[in-house]
Amino acid sequence: MWGTAFIPKESIDADNIRKLLTEIVPTDDEQQIFAEQGWSEVADTGIYAIELDGELILGIHGAGYDFYESHWAPLYEALGYQWHETQ
Repeated sequence: MWGTAFIPKESIDADNIRKLLTEIVPTDDEQQIFAEQGWSEVADTGIYAIELDGELILGIHGAGYDFYESHWAPLYEALGYQWHETQ
């Protein structure tokens, strides 16, 4: 079961994330099922992705921990985005 799923709002973000997709190399039965269903990994972020009806759906298999630290910050860095300071 997926803990949480997301759809990127901005098409440019979805396009950039698509460039990071890699084939799942199954290490257990669960990952084998995801691979067979067409899911891909998003770089080394712990995020999985699949296309459905023209939308990129991002799935995080987990719950009860800090998604920002574990997934979003690594995705931000993998995309090459830069942190900005507000004044």
